Amino acid sequence: MLVRQVVENHPLALLPPTLTPPAARRTPPRHDFIGPTTLDCMRDYRERLYVPVVWWLLAVPIVLILGGTLYAGLPWPWPIVIIGGLAVGCAALLIAFGRGTVEVDNGALRAGDDVLPLAAISEVVALDERQTARLRGPRADPAARFYSRPYLKESVYLAVDPAASGDVRAPYWLIGSRHPAELAAALERCRIRGGHEPVA
Repeated sequence: MLVRQVVENHPLALLPPTLTPPAARRTPPRHDFIGPTTLDCMRDYRERLYVPVVWWLLAVPIVLILGGTLYAGLPWPWPIVIIGGLAVGCAALLIAFGRGTVEVDNGALRAGDDVLPLAAISEVVALDERQTARLRGPRADPAARFYSRPYLKESVYLAVDPAASGDVRAPYWLIGSRHPAELAAALERCRIRGGHEPVA
């Protein structure tokens, strides 16, 4: 059995033993969000980072309370103008949040506007909520690439080869996901097809 020796400066080595994540789990794909698979990994995985319904529901009282504070004492039609403006602004913000996507296709990972070639990935690890919180905060590397949303509690850790990725500053990428195990499995499948064996 091959045992991987973790170097001291590895980001995951900073996690306590009970929080050290296992290798990416090979979970069967969920067909509600994973597209058809082909040999060249055309749209092997696609996830839209929709804003949860509870955020929309919480926006209603926030707009009403804030609007009521701002238009206090103002004549008609300022109350409607202020509340309407706040509602439009809040809706635009939530829609912009929900437009984010994570996609694996054509031999690359696309997180928003950023693209990472799968050949540059040396390690794939699905992280749970506690592990993600640590790598987002106290254990985070300022040079790392981070793509997520505030309402996504889990993520996938990607160690990268700076020379192959074209970004010599980023030691790893942290990608937020509602289905980190499935995303990690899709990445590993495409890496194997491309002749890049996953790290054990």
